[in-house]
Amino acid sequence: MTTSLSCHRCGTELLLSSDRPHPRFANAIYRRNLCPQCDAADPAAHGILAFFTVHRQVTDDNIEVFGKLLREWIERTAEPPLVTPEAFDEDVEAFNRGDFD
Repeated sequence: MTTSLSCHRCGTELLLSSDRPHPRFANAIYRRNLCPQCDAADPAAHGILAFFTVHRQVTDDNIEVFGKLLREWIERTAEPPLVTPEAFDEDVEAFNRGDFD
């Protein structure tokens, strides 16, 4: 269990955080966090969330099941969103207006 990371969406303690190579940018990673609150409605997360409901931690006895569910979750999660030039320009304008302060 990851004890030092909180969900950026709701502040709840994350169950885990996964880094993988970014599919479109060399030398970049794509981080996927598993939040028991925010990901509860995501069908891709149901298996791994159920695992953590039953097991408080990964042990030698359950590591194979955990590995299977982790791979399933990672493979089923959405790819990182594309940033279009238009969306980027809108974000730059919002930043310059101070909307991100």
